[in-house]
Amino acid sequence: MVRPAHRLGPSPPVPTAYPSPLIVFVRRVLRRQRTLLSRVIRDIGRKPEGVDETARATLQSWLEQAQRLYRQRPKDKGKLYALHATEVECIGKGKARQPHESGVKVGLASTARKGLIVGARSFPGTPNDGDTPAEQLEQAEILMGHKPKVAIVDLGYRGREVEDVKILHRGKSKRLTRR
Repeated sequence: MVRPAHRLGPSPPVPTAYPSPLIVFVRRVLRRQRTLLSRVIRDIGRKPEGVDETARATLQSWLEQAQRLYRQRPKDKGKLYALHATEVECIGKGKARQPHESGVKVGLASTARKGLIVGARSFPGTPNDGDTPAEQLEQAEILMGHKPKVAIVDLGYRGREVEDVKILHRGKSKRLTRR
């Protein structure tokens, strides 16, 4: 028995292998920017004769950064995220509201009662929070003149110990017995 076509209902959507128009547009813009960047790199590389030594050194550093930017690919490690601040790195990816977080990881030490900042330190790379308390407390000791006895930290420092410093975080006081 053959059923009429009008009784079968709507046909399911056919999957396509074509990217969305937005992806096509972004790829076209990136390709155009790479083309313009390569033209500028070639033009500057061909004409360095008319520039004095101090300007040539500055121009050379900018040219090296431009070449590094031109050669990098999406999956590369150690990408250049900002020309004005080459130390900037990718800190976090994949959040729905903020797809990429870039910058330099910084640790701050402040007093518990007044909130006065007594130490600030930047950490190159993207170290885990738990790997930084010793260096951060060392910085606070240098600036305050004495070592803190208690450090109140967030949960990123859970399970880490620093000698001669009591580490407290949310949830730890519930497990400790009072004596």
